[in-house]
Amino acid sequence: MLYLKDYKNTNRKVETMKTYSKRLIAFIMCLTLVVSGASSFDWVNGAVVNAGETRSLLSKDLVNYVTIDSSRQTLSSTQVVTVGVGNGELEPLDAFIKYVNTSTGEEYSASATNRTNDSFVFEFGFEGCAEGVYRLESIAYKLDGDIYTISFEEAGFDITWGVDVEVEDKSDAKVVSEDTSVVSSDNEMVYTVTTADATYTASGLSEAMNKAQSSISNSKKGRANNGDVVVVLDPGHGGSDSGACDNGLVEKDLTLRVASICSSILKENYSGIQVFMTRTDDSFVGLEDRINIARFWNADMFISIHFNSGGGNPSGAEVYYPNGNYNPGVCIAGSTIANIIENNLVALGLANRGIKIRNSANDTTYPDGSLADYYSVIRNGKYAGIPSIIVEHAFLQGDAELLHNDLFILALGMADANGVVQYYNLQPKREWKAAGIYQLNHSCENYTVGMIVTDKDRSLDYRWLAYDYSSGGWMLISDWKTNNEWMSWNPRKSGDFLIRGEVRETNNPYNGQNVNIGTHHNQYIKAICQMPNPNGYGVLMGVETEKASSNYRYEISVMDCSKVDTPYPWIYSTGRVQADKIIWAIAGIPYGYYITLFRIYDSNGNLLDQECYGYANV
Repeated sequence: MLYLKDYKNTNRKVETMKTYSKRLIAFIMCLTLVVSGASSFDWVNGAVVNAGETRSLLSKDLVNYVTIDSSRQTLSSTQVVTVGVGNGELEPLDAFIKYVNTSTGEEYSASATNRTNDSFVFEFGFEGCAEGVYRLESIAYKLDGDIYTISFEEAGFDITWGVDVEVEDKSDAKVVSEDTSVVSSDNEMVYTVTTADATYTASGLSEAMNKAQSSISNSKKGRANNGDVVVVLDPGHGGSDSGACDNGLVEKDLTLRVASICSSILKENYSGIQVFMTRTDDSFVGLEDRINIARFWNADMFISIHFNSGGGNPSGAEVYYPNGNYNPGVCIAGSTIANIIENNLVALGLANRGIKIRNSANDTTYPDGSLADYYSVIRNGKYAGIPSIIVEHAFLQGDAELLHNDLFILALGMADANGVVQYYNLQPKREWKAAGIYQLNHSCENYTVGMIVTDKDRSLDYRWLAYDYSSGGWMLISDWKTNNEWMSWNPRKSGDFLIRGEVRETNNPYNGQNVNIGTHHNQYIKAICQMPNPNGYGVLMGVETEKASSNYRYEISVMDCSKVDTPYPWIYSTGRVQADKIIWAIAGIPYGYYITLFRIYDSNGNLLDQECYGYANV
């Protein structure tokens, strides 16, 4: 069902389309997180972790419509929520929604499982949750590196559903159209391409790539523009194409494992390189589309990962590289890295079958009339000006025992990664870490802290946020500043706060960390004292304010911890005493353990500040 805002006196037309196909479009179920107390939306997928709302809402019109799959769910069912977003000028990125069980008060969040040009789709289940009436609370989304939140209630939506209970259907409109033209049969394949900006869908991968490529600026087509090397790893086969199978080994699974290992090693340990993969799961990718992906990311190198199979009991590694026709520079680069990787594989104990060229067997030629390469990814890579090689790591027959060893699979991924490192002379990343927060000054008027970061010989951006435990909300203290790790802040109220410092690389904002420190702030109390009376009898206690004022009233009270469960645990109080800046008191209290409460009031009896202090009179 579709929920629309009241668009009286406007010409805005909202249309939505729900397309379902069990076999062709598979949404990944989002993990839901039960949040107790203050909840926040955190992105941790390579981006700087954000603690919650950091800037004010731009426009309530950013939420245009909301659909839910059903107003009646069960604990074993799945709810599908679609939120129409955008005002024609803004295109938000990743999103989270927050929803609450109104019967129990438990809060949950779910991440978007799909993104179209004007909507987010969320899927979540209720396994482990309680029955009751659930309501959508808010949506948080990324825009230009910042996070914004929109309350559904403030945006004009009241969306509820029941889980094993009945709720009233509150939808005030119906679906404008239902169109299944995107997936018309179980024989069609729908492709999606996700960029830093959006997800693009089409019936063919090339078409989706072209959509995405035409919609983004040249600076975002690839990472080579900033000087980084771009390597595209291609796990061979996938989906319905299993590749070779023998001895309990499946080629498509082996290629994905090796490519994933190689990618992780390069991305996590070396600077100056960007690594992409043509597939990251068991999906089918066409041969031409594999090079289209490499072209999309402005690849400097394309490495297709495979495993060999043959009759008898063959063994060993071999690498195919481009021939010298049409674009000889591609041949030189390909043959060089092919030789490096082959040597790395041989060093693992594999038989050396050499590096090879395979020309077209049917007289296929390049535009200049020269004989073309046989393999599609090598031939199309040459057309794109991308050195492309095929690494046949080992045979499923003679090397089967090795390929059943997880450590050997790891070694294969390392051999490929080391080949890239050697060819491009990549340098290890200089490790840096947000090690902590240093409190420089804390007074009633000012709270000054700095972030401790190792290896500061790089350009870093910093920002600061604070969580107010009394109100349950986050606030932005200081937005991103380059090479300025200090923050000065006046909370302007007493209370408990969590200070969060965030740091990221200026030239790589996706590489960031954060550190936190809890603090109690007193807006009026400057100092408290409780100690044995140096002049003899009793316990000396005192409280001092930051500024003198004849309007202040002071009160010091002592509670006996041994009498907490009795009707009268408080054993001493000064009452409210008028003074300009400080009061002292001497209390004759017996030996034991106590909690002392220091309070300051204004002349009308309003509590301005308070501080608790544990004390042992032993």
